Amino acid sequence: KKNLTTSIGTVSGERLTKIPTHNTSETLSGQVPGLRVLERNGQVNLSEIYIRNFNSPPLILVDGIESTLDEIDPNDIQSVSVLKDAAAAIYGSRAGNGVVIIKTKRGKNSK
Repeated sequence: KKNLTTSIGTVSGERLTKIPTHNTSETLSGQVPGLRVLERNGQVNLSEIYIRNFNSPPLILVDGIESTLDEIDPNDIQSVSVLKDAAAAIYGSRAGNGVVIIKTKRGKNSK
C-alpha cells in the first residue's frame, strides 16, 4: 500500500463559510493537508501560515495579485488552492515556500 501525496490542495469557499472563525488564517487551518497556521497564546496571528516544513510564509495571490490574508473576508472567498513543491515552480523563486492562490467571488465576476 503506497502513501500518495499531492502537490496541490484545494478547498471551496462554500466549505470555508461553514467554519465559524475570526479571520482567514484561522479559517484555513486544517482544511488543506500540509498547510499550517501558527498560534501564539491561543490566538491565531494573521498571515502566520506555512506550507509543509518551510520556515518562511508562502507567496499569497488573491485574484492574481500578491496580497496577504489580512485583507480578505472569508465570506468573499470562492476557492483556495495551495501549491506545494514542483507545482509552485511556475511562479519562480518567490514561490520557493509554496503558493496560496485565492479566488474571490468578486474577482470571478469582474472583467
